[in-house]
Amino acid sequence: MLDDISKTTDDALRRRAMSAMGTVALWCFRDVRKPGVLFQNLRLFRDLFAEIWSAPNGVAAVRAILRYILATTKKLDHEDIHGTVRRLFAPTGEGIMETLLDQMEELFMEKGIERG
Repeated sequence: MLDDISKTTDDALRRRAMSAMGTVALWCFRDVRKPGVLFQNLRLFRDLFAEIWSAPNGVAAVRAILRYILATTKKLDHEDIHGTVRRLFAPTGEGIMETLLDQMEELFMEKGIERG
């Protein structure tokens, strides 16, 4: 059976009976090749990222999601992504946001994306 999620709405993804990680993974699969859409919709999944983050091995799970996004997205703007993460995750707590930014910085360096 094939599940075509390309036209599935954000609400429909969230209503599926699955874990936060499963929902975020499907969202990434659906939108990762559309960076503008991906980062625009990131705010809709902020609560799921916080849930993943607080789970056992959550930091590693979030890092895997970020690695997937950075590995599959062709056009990335370092400052845009940093700004988006800073705006969206600031309400979840300074620790989460700063750790996410540090993780992203490492991934940017691995991918060879420079600042500015």
